[in-house]
Amino acid sequence: MDIEKIKKINEMSKSLRTHHFAIDSQDATSDAQKIFDDIIPEKTTETGTPMPSPSTHSPSESQPINIPLIEKKFQILLDQNVKSFKDDLRNLQDTVEFLQQELSKMHQRVSKLQQPVKIVQQDPVKEEQVTQVVQEQPVEHEKEETTSHPRSGNLTSSDVSIEKFFYYGNSK
Repeated sequence: MDIEKIKKINEMSKSLRTHHFAIDSQDATSDAQKIFDDIIPEKTTETGTPMPSPSTHSPSESQPINIPLIEKKFQILLDQNVKSFKDDLRNLQDTVEFLQQELSKMHQRVSKLQQPVKIVQQDPVKEEQVTQVVQEQPVEHEKEETTSHPRSGNLTSSDVSIEKFFYYGNSK
C-alpha cells in the first residue's frame, strides 16, 4: 500500500468515528478502506493488469454486500439526526408559543394599568376638612419631639463646656 493511501484511509476512518458512522476503529478502518477502494480505482501495472492489494477483496464480493450496509448505516444515522432536529424544532416552537402568550398577557396588563381610574367623590368638602385636621396634628407632634430631643434641642456652646470632652492633664 502507498503511504498516501494509508494516510487518507486513516483520516477517513477518524472522520467516520467522529461522525458515529463506525462503532470502533477496526470497523471504521475497514469501511474507510472499502470506500477509498470504491472511489479510487486500483492502480494497474505496466502490462495493464491490476496490482493486487493485500487488503482489498474482489469487486464482486465487496460491492453487493458492503454498499447496502453502508447505505443502511447512513440512512439510520440520517433518520436519527432528522428525528433529533424535529424534536429540537418542536421544543423551540413550544417555547416561542409560550413566550408569545406571556407577552400578550403582559400587554393586557399594561393596557389595564394605563386606563384612567375614575374616582367617585361623594362629598369633597368633608374630605378637605378631614385632611386639614389630620395635617395640623402631625405638625404639632413633630415640634414637640424636636424640642424635647437633646441632640436637636436649643443648645448653645455656652451650655456645654469643652473641658468635659477633652482632658488637658498629663497622661499616665
